[in-house]
Amino acid sequence: MCAATLVAKELGLDEDDALKPLINFATRRDLKAAISDGARFELPEMVKTMYRVNTAEMKVWQWTFDAIQAIYDDATVFYERASQDFEKARAYSIQNSRGKVPVVVGTSDVENFSKYARSAHGSRAGIVIQINTTGNLQIQTASRYRLDMSDTIRALRVEELKLKRYPPPDNWQRFWDELAREENIPGCPEWYYHHEGQMILNGSLTKDAPPTSLPIQQIEKLVQIGIDHRAFAPSRQEVCRTGRCTSSDDNRCPWHSWGLPRCRTLRGEIPVPNSIRPA
Repeated sequence: MCAATLVAKELGLDEDDALKPLINFATRRDLKAAISDGARFELPEMVKTMYRVNTAEMKVWQWTFDAIQAIYDDATVFYERASQDFEKARAYSIQNSRGKVPVVVGTSDVENFSKYARSAHGSRAGIVIQINTTGNLQIQTASRYRLDMSDTIRALRVEELKLKRYPPPDNWQRFWDELAREENIPGCPEWYYHHEGQMILNGSLTKDAPPTSLPIQQIEKLVQIGIDHRAFAPSRQEVCRTGRCTSSDDNRCPWHSWGLPRCRTLRGEIPVPNSIRPA
């Protein structure tokens, strides 16, 4: 134990979920003698640095309390407002080649909603679809599931363009290569793809975007299709799984326009990565 732990217990604050991370951090730092170079930029070391350069004491106190208050307020939102919205959300699981992936779909304007749903306090969701009251939404994933959202962004962009009555491309191969490009693509400002975080954003705190015109039911379906590389159009899947594609100019597969790599490999248009090889 350290002084912070004892004081919190005495004041009856040791069970405050929003305060626990601060108390635990103070305890760890108090019991650990050595610090790393990175710790120089943590709050305790920065306070010490301010004193070493003779910063006025009241200025140090005000800066410290403002920082701690911001951390506490952020945690309060996380545990209170995010948890309230989470209680009203839908939760279910979808399947991919590695097993079941928990999904949460909910309406919330709280920035931390997705983080809460993906945490142990929520349901450890692998995919969170957060719908804002503006009509925008964000699709975020948990890194531990190692999901690839590139097929989902392909399908979302195509379906959005269809609603705008965009004409078919002159060059399908070039169009399909463009579909999974990071950030935005021309003609479809609704959908931003963040490859490193495997996030698909229809607007965010830092980037405005027109709300999507796609219904949430369709978006959820495209998420499921996108992460399961074994999935094919139901009307043709039996043949697809034998390694053949029956789509043609006269008889197009309903999934043809998405340019999914699993489908293009069947037609010999791209090499066959092991991750999307038909079962």
